Order: sequence, then C-alpha cells, then structure tokens
Amino acid sequence: MKEHSKALRAFEDYFGLGDDRSLTRLQDIYLARAKTGDSVPTRQRTRTLSVRLRIPADAARGCMTGHVRFNGDGFSVRRPFELLVTGPLTLSARAVTASRAVVTVTNRSPRSLQGALTCASALWPAGAPISFRVEGMSSTQLPITLRGAVTGSEELCITASSGDVSEPHSLWLHPLLMNGGFERGGTRPGGWAYQSAHLACSSTEDPHEGKACLQLQGEKGVFVEAHRTLPVAAGPTYRAQCWVRRTDGAARKAAPCVVLFLKAGGERYLDLRKLTQNPDDQWNRYEVRFELTEDAKSAALYLYNVDSTATVWYDAASVWELLADD
Repeated sequence: MKEHSKALRAFEDYFGLGDDRSLTRLQDIYLARAKTGDSVPTRQRTRTLSVRLRIPADAARGCMTGHVRFNGDGFSVRRPFELLVTGPLTLSARAVTASRAVVTVTNRSPRSLQGALTCASALWPAGAPISFRVEGMSSTQLPITLRGAVTGSEELCITASSGDVSEPHSLWLHPLLMNGGFERGGTRPGGWAYQSAHLACSSTEDPHEGKACLQLQGEKGVFVEAHRTLPVAAGPTYRAQCWVRRTDGAARKAAPCVVLFLKAGGERYLDLRKLTQNPDDQWNRYEVRFELTEDAKSAALYLYNVDSTATVWYDAASVWELLADD
C-alpha cells in the first residue's frame, strides 16, 4: 500500500451503548504530521495512537463493538473497534491460612473511592459489610477472618459498592498446598509427583484426619518420595506442616522437607522439625518456617522414605503464609 505523505487528521466515530446512550464523540484527536521526504520508502509503517475516552459512570459494563474512521487527504478508512468497559475497582484475593484471607482492592481511577464489600459465600464473615477506602491509582489490603477452612478451591462472589455503582467480582481462594490431606485421587493421591511411584499409594489405615493418607513403602536402596511445587513468592514467611507416623526400620531419610531450588543451580534443604514426642508408630507433627530467598527460584515440599526398610504415612500437610500477628 502506498504510504500517504501526510498525517491522518481526524479520528472520530460513535460507539453505541444501547438505550440511546453513547460515548462522548471522539474529536480533536490528531496524529503528529509525518516528516517525510522523497526518500521515504513505500513499505507500510505502523503507528500507535493512545486515546483517553470519557465514559459515563452509568455506561453498561462489557465489551462494546463499533467502528472508527480515519480521514486523510483524499481517503477515508473505516475499521472495526472493540472497547471493554469496566469499573474503576479491581479485586483479588488469596488465602494466607486455612481460615484467613486477604482481599486486595485496587483503584484505577485518579480520585479516591470508598465503599463496602458484601458476599453471600458461607466462608464470608457474618455481619455488616466490610468497608474500604482506597486512594486514586493505588491499592489497599483488607484482612478477612473466614467462617470456615479453605481446603480446596473456594469461590467468593463479592459485590463492591462505591457511591451509586455496585459491581460483582468472582474471586477464588486456593490453599498453597492443594490436596495436602490426600483425600483426592485413585491408587495414589492426585496432584503430587512421585519417584518410585509403585511404592506410593493412598491408604485408609488410621489417617490423622479425613478418610485417607499417603503411604510410602520403603525398600532398601530405593529412593521413594512424593513432592509438590509450592506457589510461594519472595518476601513473606511461610509455615510448612505435616503429620507423620512410621513403622520400625532403618531409613536414610524418612521425614518431610522443604527444598529451595537455587537460581545458580543446586538445592537448599530445610527439614521439618518434629514438634510432638509421641512414639514413631503414632502421629507426630512436623513443622518449619521458611522464605523464598533472593537466590532461590522456586520451592517444593518433599515427603521422603529413602533407602528404607520402614513404611511411612503422611497426612494433613499444609503450607500457609504467616501474618504479622502469627
């Protein structure tokens, strides 16, 4: 296509919003005049245009479709255009413990906003709506004490109200360690990766809680383990916990461990410490606090039974973020 030597001089059209409402007409939008000469190549060039639109507060939310028209000297080009209309508030949520969550409210408008959050979920705290105030172009975090435990993926259908505008938001809470109770799966608990998987299985023999636990059968000279990568981030401190019982028998390693995988290669091993003093054939709690250090790229929880003649059972494994008051 032959490149026009002069800039596009107008950018205008209407967007239909239904019910006779429309966006303010786009006008007085100009591209800088192209500085071209005889040596300008004839290949097509690409330019990017940023436009600030004034959208009525009561405009319907969703994806609007329409067209824009580019007018130049001796030509007019009409192109399809899509506009996603959303509110000024965005919400996100994360579970930090089994019964505590943090909801982040982000304000994308330049002016401060205040309002309230309501939710019909059974996990949401009962009583009055949760109030918020957030400055323009910033975020605020709201700690929430839940009415139940987050054991799997839990949806929160939250309505954020500010002034005359109320908008629904669908958020999901997830444990950092999914299926830590080993209740889901078939022959082996689902979601975990295994080494020497034929020696790992789901067991209903005296679980610590629920109906099932993980059993790792030891074998001399064989490396048996189950592990799961943890979606942790640098900065927070986390607590990993697990309940363990085992039969008698020698083992090179038969305990849980957090493994940090280093950016430069190699690993750092953080063993969970035994906190209870029950006999080994009864359930004992193991725990460690850890951080994803700057030299680490990822972390995982490993459950070992290495070079062993014992059988080891694991149950009620969890990883949670620690808050300031923990």
